[in-house]
Amino acid sequence: DPRGELVLTVNASKEYRGRARKRGEPWPHLLLSQRFADPPSLSDLTLAHFTIEARLLHCSAVETPDATPRLHAAQFQVFFNLQNLNRASPGYGDYLYFGIPLYDNRKRHPGGFTAPDQAGKFIMTPPGETYTHESLHDGRWVRVEKDLLPLLRRALSTAWKKGFLLQSRQEKDYRISAMNLGWEVPGIFDASVQIRDLSLTIGRDQPE
Repeated sequence: DPRGELVLTVNASKEYRGRARKRGEPWPHLLLSQRFADPPSLSDLTLAHFTIEARLLHCSAVETPDATPRLHAAQFQVFFNLQNLNRASPGYGDYLYFGIPLYDNRKRHPGGFTAPDQAGKFIMTPPGETYTHESLHDGRWVRVEKDLLPLLRRALSTAWKKGFLLQSRQEKDYRISAMNLGWEVPGIFDASVQIRDLSLTIGRDQPE
């Protein structure tokens, strides 16, 4: 398809077999990922223009007595890695996750999240309405079109303030090194999303 249409479907009811997961147990993921070759430094960027169109095809829950919305959900989101790729830096290789939440079964507009993950990597996900006031809950195509550069810089600054990535506080050391998108389904849900027009276009300063 010239617009790059994909459908990502998770049938978590086949994974959990009628029992809701307990805290600390793993959950199904369906993710597409890509690493970027030789990305420019964040300090050299003038633009990081992100686009995606997505629509929810279906999302249905299997109700069990032990299910709770706080622990069991279906989420579709995009993450970019902002990583220290300066080999001369003591923090070489360290990174944070920057998120774009497109769907959460519990809310029309997914909430924000700022905290480390289980591996101790910092995550910053601005609320869904940062990107669009439309909702995938309506079953229609939703388009996100946003310059991520100010948000990426805010994520890096927030990580430093909260005690992460402290081996380098130089913006020039950090680059957008990778991305992934797709489902994380810690609840018993069968769900499907269609996506198209996915792109990240960067602008950068030209040397004089």
